[in-house]
Amino acid sequence: MPQGSTDRSAQRSKPSYYLTSDGRVVFGRRRSRAMSVLLALLAALIVIMMIGLAGVVVGLWQLDRTPREVAVLLRHQSFAGSATAARLAEGVADHLDAADTLGPAVKLTIPRRLGASADRSGTMPGTTTPGTTTPGTTTPGTTTPGATTPGTTTPGATTSGGIVRMVSTVEELRNAVAASLPRDIILLAPGHYRIEGKGLQFATIGNPDGPITLRAARLGDAVIESNVVEAFNVTGPFWRFENLVMRGVCADHSQCEHAIHVVGGATDVVIRNDRFEDFNAQIKINGDGGDWPDRGVIEGNTLIDTAPRQTRASIAPIDLVGASDWHVSDNVIADFARGVAGGPTYGGYFKGAGQRNVFQRNVVLCAWKLREPQGARVGFSLGGGGTDPELRRDRGTTGMEQVGGVIRDNLIAFCSDAGIYLNRAARSRVSHNTLIDTAGIDGRFVETSGDVFANIVDGVVRGRDGATLAGWGNVSPMLLRLFLGDHPERGYYRDPAALDLTWTEPPAFLTPDPSDTGVDLCGRQRGPMTRPGAFDDFTACTKPAEPGK
Repeated sequence: MPQGSTDRSAQRSKPSYYLTSDGRVVFGRRRSRAMSVLLALLAALIVIMMIGLAGVVVGLWQLDRTPREVAVLLRHQSFAGSATAARLAEGVADHLDAADTLGPAVKLTIPRRLGASADRSGTMPGTTTPGTTTPGTTTPGTTTPGATTPGTTTPGATTSGGIVRMVSTVEELRNAVAASLPRDIILLAPGHYRIEGKGLQFATIGNPDGPITLRAARLGDAVIESNVVEAFNVTGPFWRFENLVMRGVCADHSQCEHAIHVVGGATDVVIRNDRFEDFNAQIKINGDGGDWPDRGVIEGNTLIDTAPRQTRASIAPIDLVGASDWHVSDNVIADFARGVAGGPTYGGYFKGAGQRNVFQRNVVLCAWKLREPQGARVGFSLGGGGTDPELRRDRGTTGMEQVGGVIRDNLIAFCSDAGIYLNRAARSRVSHNTLIDTAGIDGRFVETSGDVFANIVDGVVRGRDGATLAGWGNVSPMLLRLFLGDHPERGYYRDPAALDLTWTEPPAFLTPDPSDTGVDLCGRQRGPMTRPGAFDDFTACTKPAEPGK
């Protein structure tokens, strides 16, 4: 076209209708082929995105993992050495962690009636001081605390047929333990005791009417430092350990395994109102030569680590293998962290084919003062990570790790993995637990069976790899909500990160169940109407404990 000329046809407006090939009149302007293709591609993209989103939903559902668990899986992938893929995966993992984890506040509200306390040091068994009360006793397998107002006793005094052996050095302690008889009390004078070279052997045989007691008059009076693999090795039955502070001080953490090792025929051992720090497994329990240390009590203790354990050894403040009928109650267990690569750590586990062991009314804080995640931290477990068949009580004939175990009325929080893990645990009973900031309750393998009811779970409740769990009355979110950062169970409480668990919007009462009785985490008797979780009213947990409780 010559310069300056005008195409008049180009200036005409296009018609607002057009004829189709079959003669129909269609109002509107004809779409160009390019626009039609673009719209078709956009529609296809929307369909693909919807299918992709549905695929993601289905994939997450089938994967059956919480966001914190998926984050761990992403961080452990090599991505064929691709740095870009690894960075992308790390970013996704960070997002998943942010959506799922809460983390502890600087200051936490710990129920005052739980854990070791100088106020619960009690009087000497079989002795009284004017103005004090005769102490109660705890029969192994029960949960009645036996502590009352602290009293004093003259060294060498008789105690219901035994004598009081006052000691003030490690050597005197060794001699007193070796010379002890039923009903004797070994009383540690205030001071520091350091165990070097070899631990102490507790082989004397007590009896039901005459247990042998090692104690301090008041928690905190006597501090025992252990620079050996096992501070106390207990092979005799009917020993009691009360009001002790024991610390592992080994430069090589693999050399500070246990504060107390209960082994073989050491039945009916009671460990009460003690504080154990910085061991791989503060309390270890296992059989020997076909004998099993059954019917023990671990009550009202504090078990904690002050620094991550620099070892690949098993880490669990309560490590029980093969024994039966132990009752673990009213303890505070925290910060069982590993500082090097290794397997999961546990607040406590029962494994090795024992039966009827109970975790009840404990507070388990996977992370408290040691907050940096280092591997998987699990709250309580029936089955732990499993046991070699030849080390199980039944020599592996049944395939079970635990039978008839109970996990009840516990508060478990801030775990990078499951709050409760059932591994080949048959006929289990998991009830009235409160889980905050955990992956939930996880049952695994066909040998696992049992009832899971009346729990409040910030996480999911699941059975996998053939596990059979019957559940009712539980409060837990749908898995997909967790990926959106939606944790409705945390909304029940005033400040869950600080463990201020005063109700802001309590869950509904459960249908009355006459068999659902007992004392809750806060020490209150459950009535005919009860809520799910470890307590009906958390304000009872914040009140000063009554004397002896």
